Amino acid sequence: MEIISITNPDERALKEIYRSLPRRVEVMVNIPASKTDQALVAMEAAGFIAMNVMAINSGSESLNITAHKGKSGPCYNTGRHASYLGAALAALDDDNHILLAGIKAPVCEKTANIYKLPVYEKLLHCSDADQQLLAKLDDEPVEFNCSTLGEDLERLYDMLRSVDKADEFEYAFYPGPFRMVILNDGTIIKRGQVNAIPKKEVASLQKKDNIRIVKSVQTIPPLRFQELYPVYGAKSILNITSSGTISAERGQINFKGLNDIPPELKARLLDLIDKDRKFFVLSGTDLNIRYGCCPSTEVTGANRLVDAGILDSFQQPAADDACPVTIYAFRNEITSKDDNLQFEIDRKFRNIISGKIRNNYYVRLKPVFRGILLTFIFLALVLALIRISGLHNGNDNMDLYTQLDPLSSDQKMILLFHTAQRCEQCINMEKYINELLDESYSNFVEDRRLQFKMLEMDDPAHRNLVESFGLYTASVVLVGFNDMQATNTIVLRDVWSYVNDRTLFKSKLKPGLDTLLSDPDE
Repeated sequence: MEIISITNPDERALKEIYRSLPRRVEVMVNIPASKTDQALVAMEAAGFIAMNVMAINSGSESLNITAHKGKSGPCYNTGRHASYLGAALAALDDDNHILLAGIKAPVCEKTANIYKLPVYEKLLHCSDADQQLLAKLDDEPVEFNCSTLGEDLERLYDMLRSVDKADEFEYAFYPGPFRMVILNDGTIIKRGQVNAIPKKEVASLQKKDNIRIVKSVQTIPPLRFQELYPVYGAKSILNITSSGTISAERGQINFKGLNDIPPELKARLLDLIDKDRKFFVLSGTDLNIRYGCCPSTEVTGANRLVDAGILDSFQQPAADDACPVTIYAFRNEITSKDDNLQFEIDRKFRNIISGKIRNNYYVRLKPVFRGILLTFIFLALVLALIRISGLHNGNDNMDLYTQLDPLSSDQKMILLFHTAQRCEQCINMEKYINELLDESYSNFVEDRRLQFKMLEMDDPAHRNLVESFGLYTASVVLVGFNDMQATNTIVLRDVWSYVNDRTLFKSKLKPGLDTLLSDPDE
């Protein structure tokens, strides 16, 4: 690979170099060691990725930073997955992807190609592409959703919230190539810095992630993700300053903008309100931006709410071909002071939004309920005619029984309705249901009295179920059969709003399950 060397460039020079740099060429920047932090920030802002900081020799007063050009254009799905192989719990790359150790994360084709750079060779494994998806790249590419940063941070926080603190530390320099890694106890290790590292983690990090032990002349406090995240949210791991742009204040608020946003965005807004969080973060571009990086329906919906005067947004300057990260908060809740973003929650306005979202669901469901009622009346008339004609066979609910195909004639069932392209929320719902079954209902599952089944809402074969249960987003339905007839049906349409809170989700599901299993017809 060709290497271009540069000595002590300023911020403007780095941007010019980045624009003219060919792909698949490595740049090596030589800087004074005292300017490491400034150089890394400037190189990140220019768009450089996979940066690795190397001392020229022991005791040297200058350093070399190797780097590469980032990806460009939209992201497409070719069925690839990447796995982090280092000693930490998680790694954050320069394009805001979080990789958890031992977990295969879906990545787009361009990110997969970046992960094949030599600097990642021993730190990542990337799977081969699906040949059918790869063949579609030129004519009918399949879009890839990169906007999972918020869900990944929640998942990481959930893994770390109850982890014990380490009490013995050593100091070590982390060269990269990741922007940071997060250790098994939540300690954050930043690239190009001397960090406090738990002693028990040092040996494995030296072996797998190339940290270098150093003697620090000052005490460096450890940074722990699970302590910073509840206070600062995504700011705890992203380099966010107030140098970006806060959306201009809008005039009259158009609450109708809440009607046509994606269900997952509505869930995110309710989660923001219910958990008293200050903001949420989305990565990717608006669908209306041609050739944007990582087109996102959520970003598009959030931007519509900004135009409607319901949300404010903040976007920091990014390289032309980088996937932008946008912070969203409710109207007039974002301000800038002393080079820092500040947030002040307006609970009165949030309560208005909460009411309108929830009421809107009810209003939109009225036609569905009306249709169900008319269907019920029609079926009742048909059944009455059947009874009069003597053709009734005693199996009024046989169609539902046959369609769901339960294990027995007296089966109790948990049905999880999900979308064709499963999102993080759907995956969480499945996980939490299985956990609850293991914790509280294992005997019912083992003796086959309780059955868990997943159904795709978009499948035409399930359309009648979706309509009859009045479903509009991922939902849980509990059904109890007695002698092949449905005697108890409980529809839990709002559980999707608790998918980021394991305990709350289970507490909402458990009463319904208890009712189902205590059915007197059991």
